[in-house]
Amino acid sequence: SKMDYAYEDRVSIKLDATRAIVYQCKTWPDGDQCRSNSENIRNPAAEFGSMGWKLIGQCFGSMAPTKAPTTYDNSGNTCTYTKTVVTNNCSPGSAGCSCTTDSPPGTYCTKTDTTTPPVPNYIAGATYATNDVVRVNGVDRFKCKVTGWCSNVAYRPDGALSASAWASDGTCP
Repeated sequence: SKMDYAYEDRVSIKLDATRAIVYQCKTWPDGDQCRSNSENIRNPAAEFGSMGWKLIGQCFGSMAPTKAPTTYDNSGNTCTYTKTVVTNNCSPGSAGCSCTTDSPPGTYCTKTDTTTPPVPNYIAGATYATNDVVRVNGVDRFKCKVTGWCSNVAYRPDGALSASAWASDGTCP
């Protein structure tokens, strides 16, 4: 039957008497799938459950209640990547601008900048270019392979079609 799950609700699916898998309903817009009329989408363990649910982890046995969890603070561990940007038609003589005379006749100028920006969280619908790096679930890094596709929500890094647009790129601390 249909359940009224809210964004970030957690559920567990029992595997046996002592083990369970924990899922969390995603935030908007994907979290709307947690309330879908389709059992194949609404059920986190079903074929299309990953559309609305993300796997959190697993449980073994039981334990005594604990104090409220504390937020993970990784402020001392900055996660960055190397980004190279080539600008065509820079102004000859400007800092970093390199010009050549080539065929067909003309002067061609380019400038290459290399930076180390922090790895941002993936934002559905944002604009991403080839070699941009994002993180999902706070730690999993993905590198954009195809400029137009990476900006399309259908190819999100943690989605079913992600391999067409994104490559796994390690983890952040």
